[in-house]
Amino acid sequence: MAKNLEEIFYINTSTGEIRTKANMISAGWRELSEETYKNKYKYPALYSMAPLHDVLDMTEGDKVGDWQVASASDLEGIDLNNLGYEYIFIPSTKKEYKIIFDSVTWPGAVKGAINHGGKLAQFETEEEAKNFWDILSEKEEFTTNLENEKNEIPSALEGGGGAKYFWLGAGDAVKEGTWLWNEDQGNGVELSVKNSRWGNGGGWQSKTLESEPDNFKGKQHSLALALESWPINSDDNEILGSAGQWNDLDGLQNKLYYLVEMPYEQEEEITTTVNTPTSSSNQDESDSKKVTYYNTVTHKTRTLEEMIDA
Repeated sequence: MAKNLEEIFYINTSTGEIRTKANMISAGWRELSEETYKNKYKYPALYSMAPLHDVLDMTEGDKVGDWQVASASDLEGIDLNNLGYEYIFIPSTKKEYKIIFDSVTWPGAVKGAINHGGKLAQFETEEEAKNFWDILSEKEEFTTNLENEKNEIPSALEGGGGAKYFWLGAGDAVKEGTWLWNEDQGNGVELSVKNSRWGNGGGWQSKTLESEPDNFKGKQHSLALALESWPINSDDNEILGSAGQWNDLDGLQNKLYYLVEMPYEQEEEITTTVNTPTSSSNQDESDSKKVTYYNTVTHKTRTLEEMIDA
């Protein structure tokens, strides 16, 4: 079934995405203990949090949402040591991303993101951008030793200072200088040229502009996330931008890896209330102080025991 008989893989029947058990847990699924649940499931058993609230185990044909345990036929012909992407989960926002190891133009990245079940990543808020970069920068393969000959991440060969980047989902091809995110996800589509994420290194002190975007050669209309400072091998007073900042690049001449933002569903909001006794209550004190959980979306209530059993 997998690289070895002990390793289990899961497949999304809608997108074809393959995940290891570790990937599933990173995405918010919880592994249930056999010691606690005894013979209730065939293990390993994974519990999906909101909005599914269901258990996926090794029972033949078991499926939760679009996820099921991958069969031998599902994995046939797939190099499980090289799935072609890196999965990234952001605990603070619960958002999921995939770095696609395929060197393509920016239009190719837009299409590729759809094929991978998401869209080219957008960071409309500083909090979202920072949270992502904080996690990505912990992964050495994307932030250190980028010049190592074994590092296969492509560099921008046209107007990007020779640095390595990932494509993001914004551009100004419609109107020069008016940067727009590809989709409105509730925060509008405008990307300000004054956004602090644009490259603003010391090298701009000797230039007319104060930061990126600079539309170098009049052909830079696609947004990219830098993995290192640019231009590479420059002194501090020559640097135009640093790792984690954005640059405008020629989206037709450069071929880069790209970042896919996966569909995101807001988790249900749960609040708690405590039933307190009144002077006329006949309940004993232990019953009257039981905690009740209230779902602010569905308006349903559950006791603690019902929450655990669910």
